Amino acid sequence: MKPLKVGIIGYGRAGKTAVHEILKDTELELMWIARRQWEATPDVTSRKTRLRTLHLEGEDIAVFETSELRDRVLMRQHRVDLLIDLAGSEAVRSYAHLADYGTHFVSAVSHYEPEDLALLKSAALKTAVLHSPNITLGINLLLVVARMLRKLIPHADVQIIEEHFATKEGRSGTAERLASSLGLELDSSILSIRAGGIIGKHELIFGLPNQTIRLIHESINRAAFARGAILAGKWMRDSEPDFYTMEKLVMQRVRKGFLAEIEEEVA
Repeated sequence: MKPLKVGIIGYGRAGKTAVHEILKDTELELMWIARRQWEATPDVTSRKTRLRTLHLEGEDIAVFETSELRDRVLMRQHRVDLLIDLAGSEAVRSYAHLADYGTHFVSAVSHYEPEDLALLKSAALKTAVLHSPNITLGINLLLVVARMLRKLIPHADVQIIEEHFATKEGRSGTAERLASSLGLELDSSILSIRAGGIIGKHELIFGLPNQTIRLIHESINRAAFARGAILAGKWMRDSEPDFYTMEKLVMQRVRKGFLAEIEEEVA
């Protein structure tokens, strides 16, 4: 099977981690990186042509400014199978047309303006599109298992504890999604803790009269987000045009594979 050709949008902490992970992965081939603007540095080679390159881990990778992705001729010359968006809401305005070429989109953008989200969803009529603000495999497994527990023990008292770094403002979006998916009131079911440099920890407590069930997910480093986006792209390789979430992909794989195996083992 040929490696998936990948383009990355965003070259901050998450983007750099994703690039590093992709360059190590033999199933993927990094074709280009895009960001809002490239500064002149010794690592970025600029030529009289529009093509710039960034020297990374022994390879020269093409780099574009996000606005250049609007150029259909340029993008036909640098077509990719998979685009991973780790930038911001407005980036989709530059790349939405790549759906015409069958490029799959994976977005881990934390917040979209309504018009940008509508544009992303419209691309799903032509290609496979996935959007999950928290795209880590672990948190989405936790979401699936938590839903199962809620169905099995609807009478349990459920509380959510979320922990993040000291400077994070507001309540965790992932905690709010967990609460909403379980039918909980946001204000009364979520306890937020801010301390030090905690990347992200979520704990669900299912309280029963004589026992307690705890589900915990903790991101140890930011590579978890990059690996989640990469895994989503691989899982979507043969997917039909539609709008997906990481939770939906995890649930599909659980339903198609693991549940049948577990039933046989239990029997």
